[in-house]
Amino acid sequence: MKKLINIYALYYLLLGSLVVTGISCSSTKRQQISAASEEAFIDFKSYVASVENSVNSEADDAADKWRETTARVETTYKEKENKLEQFADNWSDERKAEVASLKTRYKTFRERQESEREARLANKAQMSATSANGGVAADFNTTDISSMPATSVRVAFENFVSRLQANKDSYTKEDWQTINNFYAALEARREAVEDQLTDNDKYEIAKAKTKYAAIKGTSLAAPHVKEAASDIKEATKNGAKKVGNAAEKVGSEVKSGTKKAVKKVDQKLD
Repeated sequence: MKKLINIYALYYLLLGSLVVTGISCSSTKRQQISAASEEAFIDFKSYVASVENSVNSEADDAADKWRETTARVETTYKEKENKLEQFADNWSDERKAEVASLKTRYKTFRERQESEREARLANKAQMSATSANGGVAADFNTTDISSMPATSVRVAFENFVSRLQANKDSYTKEDWQTINNFYAALEARREAVEDQLTDNDKYEIAKAKTKYAAIKGTSLAAPHVKEAASDIKEATKNGAKKVGNAAEKVGSEVKSGTKKAVKKVDQKLD
């Protein structure tokens, strides 16, 4: 009987040891997961901060350079985001809020970078070019429009209209051909990303398009009005000149006729 009791005692002792060992292993694993989750969070947070502190030079605005930089930043961001998301099931509500805030910060900064680049490119084009007649030319480059992100379309329309408004009196008919091509490219891009635009974007773009139509109407009409006035003025001058020449001719002929008549009378008297 005593031997049987010892066997049971040994059995429970081993069982307890296994339970303690299991609990210990489980606790160690949780600690490891928690540490890895914290490391991934800190890495993600640091990367978002580094992107926010990045500064772009004019050289970075070139289409090829911009696409290369953007792709590199996005790839690294996605890698760190995916690594962090592996631990999402273990996040507290506080951690979930922190991660959501970081994602919003990143998205907002990238959109601002895109908008600022579009503004720099627009300003550069406006400042650098001159038209054949000496005014500010419509140097609207359509190269990057087909790859323009949806977040930049509204800004592009607004910058476009601002340039037209500022220089509308200097554009030639040739300039307007280039302007119309640029507008058509903008419209094509707007249609391509229509489902990505916000209601506010659509509203502001509609306003810009209305302004474009008004500016185009008055700017294209003005040269024709000036040309017509010039033609009338020239025709009036030419008409007056012709009348003067005719009068002068008549006067000359009358004067000549008078001289001949006087001469004939003198001859008869002699």
